[in-house]
Amino acid sequence: MKSRTSFFNLTALRKNITRFAPVWALYLIGGLLIGLNSISTFTPEYGHGARSLANSIGPMAIINFLYAIIAAELLFGDLFNSRLCNALHAFPMRRESWFATHTAAGVLFSLVPNLIMSICFLPFMGEMWYISFLWLLGMTLEYVFFFGLAAFSAMCTGNRFAMAAVYALANFLSMIAYWFVMTFYEPLLYGLHIRDTYFTRFCPVAWISSETELVEFQQEKVSHPYSQYTDLEYTYDGLSESWWYLAILAVLGIALLGAALLLYRRRKLESAGDFVAFRWMKPIFSVVFTLSVGALFEIFGETFTYSEYIFLVVGIIVGYFTGQMLLQRTVRVFRKKAFIACAAIGGVLLLSILLTALDPLGITRWTPDPSKVEAVILSDTYYYDPETDDDPFIVTDPKRIEGLVNIHALVMAGADEDYQYSAALHLTYYMSDGRVIERRYRYNSLGKTARELDQFFSSPEYILGYTDWDTYLSSIKEIYVEGSRLSGSDAQELVRAIRADCETGKMNPNRKYTSIATWVDVWTDTNTTIQIFYDCENTLDWLRENVPGFAY
Repeated sequence: MKSRTSFFNLTALRKNITRFAPVWALYLIGGLLIGLNSISTFTPEYGHGARSLANSIGPMAIINFLYAIIAAELLFGDLFNSRLCNALHAFPMRRESWFATHTAAGVLFSLVPNLIMSICFLPFMGEMWYISFLWLLGMTLEYVFFFGLAAFSAMCTGNRFAMAAVYALANFLSMIAYWFVMTFYEPLLYGLHIRDTYFTRFCPVAWISSETELVEFQQEKVSHPYSQYTDLEYTYDGLSESWWYLAILAVLGIALLGAALLLYRRRKLESAGDFVAFRWMKPIFSVVFTLSVGALFEIFGETFTYSEYIFLVVGIIVGYFTGQMLLQRTVRVFRKKAFIACAAIGGVLLLSILLTALDPLGITRWTPDPSKVEAVILSDTYYYDPETDDDPFIVTDPKRIEGLVNIHALVMAGADEDYQYSAALHLTYYMSDGRVIERRYRYNSLGKTARELDQFFSSPEYILGYTDWDTYLSSIKEIYVEGSRLSGSDAQELVRAIRADCETGKMNPNRKYTSIATWVDVWTDTNTTIQIFYDCENTLDWLRENVPGFAY
């Protein structure tokens, strides 16, 4: 009688669940205690509990990151023990069946306890009961990715430590790359600004955990029926676009599971106990591990000493030979070929740094064609972030854009100016072809560049922060200066005097060649503090005439 081919083994599944029940039971109990403690303090009617639960989806990525590797370490642990690996694979069960059974158990390790938790959370959700199941969906999408990566790491390696190391490197490789770029390459590219956003998106555990508003809510004030106090009521307003990121991660996790199965089918049983399970992985691991250890040593040197580059060299040597010891399972790795390979890794790193310094592509010498620039965001903050600025200073006039481009070229020409009195210039170009290009510089605030920038940093739109003058005037509530409070027509007259000094180029807050006489607080919908310098004649004359006791 012909035996039937099976891709799943129910007995092995039950054994996985019962054998490792304490793990997911501990996860369930811990999750319930944390979740109920955070949402049970709110009444369901105002939606605070639902919002609190929804906002936990992102930060829970850290828990899923750790829980997935623990589950995979336990389920695929038989691959790391030579005797157990050979014994289990002697059973009449296909590798596909063994892998599918372990994978199903791994998914259930998350799905079952999270489902129980979401049901327990339902009474605290009120009318927004579906938030509990959105939380379950988010948790599942996150876990599928992390478990898929953990399973892939298990198939690539031969022991538990190696699996954890590969899993960690795969998760944080982009952030290690970002650190390398920021430490060794960006300082050599004068004016270039590389944001961590591009690297963080390739580090899911970092990106997801920072997303605290995956579910959007509308906020409204409501009055209590028997009290004079008001409360905030939250109502569901939809899902953020970040859910597409979670969906892509889940698809990638499934793809990693498929890749893990392919590797498992080609995996040799005698690789159990080795650091990596495939020969072609050894050079990849050697390079990544060497540079990672070198980075850690450089961080140590930069933090505690002034010889960080010496620590980098030492770190590369230590990293390479430590990696070889792990790969070859012996300390006898100090051979001529090993020293040549280590020198090659360091040489390639040094060559890349040298090419960056020479800048053959002319990245640091680039200035845009003003006719191809649609708008420029101008800031005097070196670490300016357009995504967090609610009121950016945007230049759209073609003549003013051309002036900014000329100042950009002037700053680059004066790259060796004395920075004893330095100021910052941050330019964000929005090109007509859709590109967004950022440049940032420090310049001498006593030099020609500072005076050229007066026309921008002293403009009334920049200092007072308005787009329409009449609307701004009507929005002024009150002004405080030297202990005096001004409102109505007096406040508007003072702002007109400030505007007159802005138009003469005397209000640039970045210049160091004049001293501050006083400060003026202008209250509209927000509070704006304006520096008044000793040569701001219009403002000071008005204050002397209209503010009692003003003596500047």
